[in-house]
Amino acid sequence: MPIPLTRSAGPFPPTAPALAYRVEHREGARVRSLGRLERVPAHHTSLEPYVSALLRDGDGGELLLVDADTGAVVARRRVRPFRSKPRDRFRR
Repeated sequence: MPIPLTRSAGPFPPTAPALAYRVEHREGARVRSLGRLERVPAHHTSLEPYVSALLRDGDGGELLLVDADTGAVVARRRVRPFRSKPRDRFRR
């Protein structure tokens, strides 16, 4: 059985991510555009600043990195809010 490739044969990190992407937040039937990213790799780690902002606001759902030209989803990240909130008190 052949061993699957886990990374591209090209240089690491990729040298020319020249595409532009939209960042979308989907929660149920609601879709919200959160911003635009340019010259970033098409990878879920490009969504990290948006994950932090959603968790800080207590939102959940799914973050999508969408190709601005074609509308194709190139990366996704599921976000679940924490159960506890700031200033919650815990029993000992």
